[in-house]
This record gives sequence, structure tokens and C-alpha cells, in this order.
Amino acid sequence: MGITPKEKELLFEKFGKIERYAMDLGVDIEGSGLGLYISKEIVELHGGQILVESEGRNRGSRFIIRLSKPQF
Repeated sequence: MGITPKEKELLFEKFGKIERYAMDLGVDIEGSGLGLYISKEIVELHGGQILVESEGRNRGSRFIIRLSKPQF
């Protein structure tokens, strides 16, 4: 569906739901707004990063998780 720059700011926040009701996007989205927040916490606890790339509405999105190889 794509994410606007303003929506990107909310994505990884606790309860950071992006309301898309009445936007005629043809998708039914429900959730608590915790999924990406929890994902970010887990990735960061492992020393990694989670990023999102999107060129805007109707342009799709790409989520990137970067983890470092442990040094022993």
C-alpha cells in the first residue's frame, strides 16, 4: 500500500497504528499497533536495526532488518 513520510514516524511507536479507515484503499487492516514496536525491540536487543523504505501511497513498502554477525 505504501507509507507516507508522516506515517513512517508512527510505525515503530507503541500503539502507533496508522488509521486507514474511510481511505478507500480496498484493504481491511486491524491490529493493536504493537507488532512493529515489538519487532523493533527484539531486533535492537540483538544489536540490529529495522528500517522501512517507501516512496509513498500506492508505491509499496520494504522493511529491512540488519543484524550483525556475533564476534567470538
